[in-house]
Amino acid sequence: MSVGSPPSSPEQRPPARGLLRISFEWRVFLGALLVALPGFLVAALVIASSEVDASFWWVLMLFAALTTLALAASLRRHIVFPLYTLSNLLEALREGDFSLRGSRAQRNDAIGDVVWEVNALSRTLRDQRLRAGREVGRQRDWCLGRAQGAQRLQGRLLHSTRSTKTCTLPPQ
Repeated sequence: MSVGSPPSSPEQRPPARGLLRISFEWRVFLGALLVALPGFLVAALVIASSEVDASFWWVLMLFAALTTLALAASLRRHIVFPLYTLSNLLEALREGDFSLRGSRAQRNDAIGDVVWEVNALSRTLRDQRLRAGREVGRQRDWCLGRAQGAQRLQGRLLHSTRSTKTCTLPPQ
């Protein structure tokens, strides 16, 4: 599992709901394209109504389309990558690995706030596990001490019982 990659097993994910089973990543990408669509249409109308050569018009439209696609892909990556990172951090927490931390955890940023809280949760769980381990160790040491004391007492009792067997009793 690497930070920033999709969750490990798709069979663990619940099935998509609704009529359109489009992944979140593709919904972000299509949403970015839809945001650019009105500006793209206006630019096409302005260029088409002007006295521009048809070949130049197609070159401009192709440039606008490619630029829009590149910007939409970049937006998708900037939104999806932090979510994959969060998913992997939570997977590590679920598996008991409290050593991973999300980078760039800054307050006053939606994703940064969530990453900061996941990091805080990781620290809290790690501290609780360390405290529980120390308590178990303390209890184990106490039990071992009691058991060793019981063994010493048992040894003394056996020794004193053996010594009475070897002693002869005075005549009555």
